[in-house]
Amino acid sequence: MITVQYKARYLPSRNIPLPHFLTSYHAHPIKLTNEKEGWIESRYGIEITSQKKVLRTSVTWAEGMEFIGEDSQGRNIPMEATKVHVGTGKNPVPMEVFPTSLGGCIAVEIRWLLIQRGLGFEALKVSIAGTQRDIAPKTIERVDALIEIKGGPDPAVVKEVVDLAMKEKCPIVVMFSAFSKRGWRVVQK
Repeated sequence: MITVQYKARYLPSRNIPLPHFLTSYHAHPIKLTNEKEGWIESRYGIEITSQKKVLRTSVTWAEGMEFIGEDSQGRNIPMEATKVHVGTGKNPVPMEVFPTSLGGCIAVEIRWLLIQRGLGFEALKVSIAGTQRDIAPKTIERVDALIEIKGGPDPAVVKEVVDLAMKEKCPIVVMFSAFSKRGWRVVQK
């Protein structure tokens, strides 16, 4: 994972809030200029330095309609076109990989939230069902998650953890929420 540094200036007298990603700051005088309007102003401000992670992946053509995705750690994810587009059917298609990563994100967040509470389970399975539009671009217009937990804690705790994962913690759920409806159901055995 690559880290990028951003620098910005904060002027307390203009009531601009500090960004949530603030990692460090240095207070010093700042000279503001606006050549277009012809004014120069000096104020005491704060220079902010922030670091953000940049996710990097690559996809390389292998043969026919097969491609190899590579994550930032060098791990391979084979993908190919659908059979309609001359795929062989032996690898997942990109449109299946996307909801699969959604299920993985939900499962990881639920597991992590339970570990933080000192709780566990015997088994966890997250099944994703996505409905695509009929016309191009065939984006996913609705996604539903079925979360099956065996031998877990009290159902009220499970509901709280799942709701937290689905509403706040899983960034892929948040991204899906921007362009599709979502729902989820928990089955506890």
